[in-house]
Amino acid sequence: MWPLTEGCHGFASTSLELGIAKITGSDANGLRFEIETTLTNPSDITTSAQSELSFHLKYNDIIIGNIGMHDLSLHPGKTMFKAHGYITADPSDQQAVKSAREVLSQFSKSQKVFITWSGIADSMSIPVLKTAVSGLQWSGEAPGIGKQLISKSAIKWGMFGWLKRTIKADVYITNRSTF
Repeated sequence: MWPLTEGCHGFASTSLELGIAKITGSDANGLRFEIETTLTNPSDITTSAQSELSFHLKYNDIIIGNIGMHDLSLHPGKTMFKAHGYITADPSDQQAVKSAREVLSQFSKSQKVFITWSGIADSMSIPVLKTAVSGLQWSGEAPGIGKQLISKSAIKWGMFGWLKRTIKADVYITNRSTF
């Protein structure tokens, strides 16, 4: 363990408390999400990163994406914050593709997923902080999506191209998958 994180009473290996991930978008290469996170700072000092702090998102020690936080301050004790992530797997890396599929499958079946965040040294520009960040590794269980797969939807329609109406509706679809 690196001396800076060792002096913080084991901060480098504290565990994560994770909420249900909320899918916020996607593109051809992956899935964006945000997740409520609680992290315990066992130190007596506040730790802050006044920029983007980035981590590799791992499942079974295989990188399946990235996760990050903006302007994070961790006071002594528990701190709750939102982290944003991107699940993507290099198509040429079959292990990464398989791991990403497993995570998404477990999540959609409401099963807990054990994940690890490993600090990315290059997310910091100050050399001493690069070493500190690369020494961080936090793990935790993320709960599955639960039964509510879609919570809100809007239907847009128009009789003619120039006359458009928006109807707001709450749509609840139960996840009954058994795959």
